[in-house]
Amino acid sequence: MAVVLLPQLSGFNESLHLLRNPNWLYATLAFILAVLTYFAAAATYCFLAFKPLPYYRTLLAQFAAMFINRLLPAGFGALGVNYAYLHKMRHSPVQAATVVSVNNLFGLLGHMLLLGVLALFFHASVPSFTARGIGDSASLVAGAVALIIACSLLFAPKLRRKAATAFADIVKQLGKYRGRPSHLLAALTSSTTLTFCNILSLYVCLLGFGVHLSFVAVALVFTIGIGAGTATPTPGGLGGLEAGMVAGFIAYGVPSAAALAAVILYRVFSYWLMLAIGAVAFAFCQRRGYFRLA
Repeated sequence: MAVVLLPQLSGFNESLHLLRNPNWLYATLAFILAVLTYFAAAATYCFLAFKPLPYYRTLLAQFAAMFINRLLPAGFGALGVNYAYLHKMRHSPVQAATVVSVNNLFGLLGHMLLLGVLALFFHASVPSFTARGIGDSASLVAGAVALIIACSLLFAPKLRRKAATAFADIVKQLGKYRGRPSHLLAALTSSTTLTFCNILSLYVCLLGFGVHLSFVAVALVFTIGIGAGTATPTPGGLGGLEAGMVAGFIAYGVPSAAALAAVILYRVFSYWLMLAIGAVAFAFCQRRGYFRLA
């Protein structure tokens, strides 16, 4: 992370200047898209739930879950809050765990499906990496994430067994949706929409600073950032996600000041403002007793 961000500090003042003068129309659109991801997340849970969920209450639960997720690393906060919410909404512990697990699986599948479609139909619009700035740092970040995962599975037998067990459990849980293919398809669609809104929000942040990069390239940079954030043991991948995204943009030839400004603006909308909104939602949900913790 430091290898990527420290060289950009010299241009930090220029990034701050850009942040004071974004295109506010694009900035507003980026914020709206960040908010829409929570609507998509709520829809996914409603489609996957074994018992009817009130959409408005589920939406509040998603904001609350993301607030806790911002305080804990590796997404554990959102998992716990959604499990408690589903348990409160008359799901058995097994049903609640199944819905949460399949939701996470669909998050990954939706992301990969969107990338696959973009790569298949728009691969020609992806620019080549440049040697400017940090050169292939984005590739290094992605490679480091892949290496960490591979080494963990290769040299940690216990972790490898747990991964195999988890995969078998997911397959078993998917079997519980037999006879509900339309619900699964709708859930996958809403989960893919969530990823699409996130990528589009990042893309619009770039436009806000006059940077025009293909949507496919932004999707790849977003994926690099998510991978780096997942490998960073901080709440919400703080630090690692930003480093991965900045590295990716600079590797695609985006000026470092604009790259840093766009990523900061995106994180203000997707992280810091949602932290404040989520805190209010969590307090409201707690007061209304929407979570069953035992």
